Amino acid sequence: MSKKISILLPVGFFLLFSLSVTIAATLVAEDKKTAKPKLVTLKDGRKLEGIVTETPKGIQVETKLAPMTFLNDEVQSIEELVTPKDIYITRRSKLNTKDAKALYKLARWVWKTYPDNMNLLQSANDDLEAALKLGKDYTRAQLLLQQVKAKIKILEKETVKGQKATGKDKTVLEKDLVTDRDILWIRLMELRETDKVPIKYKNDVLMRYVRDMQGREIDDWDKLWKKRRFLGWTRMKQVMEILANKPENTSLLKDIHVTSDPKFMTDFRTRIWPVIRSTCTAMAGHEVLKPKGGLRFFVSGSKSVRVDYTNFLILSGFKKDGKRLIDRQYVDNSLVLQYGLNPKISKDRHPGNIPPIFTDKNSFRYRRVYNWIKSLKGPLGPNYHIHAGYSPAGMKLDTSGLPDIPSDDAETKE
Repeated sequence: MSKKISILLPVGFFLLFSLSVTIAATLVAEDKKTAKPKLVTLKDGRKLEGIVTETPKGIQVETKLAPMTFLNDEVQSIEELVTPKDIYITRRSKLNTKDAKALYKLARWVWKTYPDNMNLLQSANDDLEAALKLGKDYTRAQLLLQQVKAKIKILEKETVKGQKATGKDKTVLEKDLVTDRDILWIRLMELRETDKVPIKYKNDVLMRYVRDMQGREIDDWDKLWKKRRFLGWTRMKQVMEILANKPENTSLLKDIHVTSDPKFMTDFRTRIWPVIRSTCTAMAGHEVLKPKGGLRFFVSGSKSVRVDYTNFLILSGFKKDGKRLIDRQYVDNSLVLQYGLNPKISKDRHPGNIPPIFTDKNSFRYRRVYNWIKSLKGPLGPNYHIHAGYSPAGMKLDTSGLPDIPSDDAETKE
């Protein structure tokens, strides 16, 4: 008996030791993940930015180039790194967002202090638009808004030139982009009756639908007058009925061509994508050849309809741990919104260390993205009928239009 005890005690001690090491390593990893960069000033005058960790005799600074170690005697000071975005958020949190003059003053501060900061200029643009909603005759806000918009366009052109110079387009492969046929499907399945877009019919599609529906007790097709009335409708109204009655009839729907961008895409291109790209993609590393965290967006040095629709499809179909970037049923749960919020109020914190896009849920940018998601077809996304085997950069997208399947371990409540 005593022999067994003498053997088991060391094993138990070893297991406890291993467990404590594992827990300690996990805590260190979590600390690194949540740590914020700091400004380190050395006694020789050098200044470094990076994640700071303590060592037995000093500190280690993880700079963008490489980790660097310094003795305590070499360090003058370590300070919290305050970014222009941090200063802006602090200033905005203290003002009355229903006060047009206060919003104008904040935008003017951005214009005078950070005239080349694209991210802050876009925030100033939003603040000025909000100010003008509160007071439409606010001349100073109107003039400043014109200046801000002009400067944003200049900076965007400079960015495009830089992309062309670095050959960034080489990372966009033909097979990763949606096809022209896919684009026609996406336009059709997201179409709303209020859209002002041209529609073309192919292969006698209208009469094929009429012949298929006549005599059915659906939408009055059992009435003699229905055919005449239906053929007299606008094309948009006709298409709305066809989509409602034949949402999965691909042989019929493929011959209805929406030949220009509906509002969901024009808004995405001009109002939504700039917000996402200026923060999330560039700072979280989602514009790289290998998807980071399983997610990748595409950027072209010139205008590309296929790139725009590909990025929209990724937003619509990408899921992370069962949660969607765009949740049409519970819009506030959309990861694209939660990831952009301050981590202190977000339900789903972004796994990377990026500054928040939205100050809070009432911010102008948050409401803009929220309202755009709400305007999309829902509560489930439509089946876009994307060509078989499509997997941009190896990403798995769910564009089937079917409800999400609960996990095997999900409990069923009766």
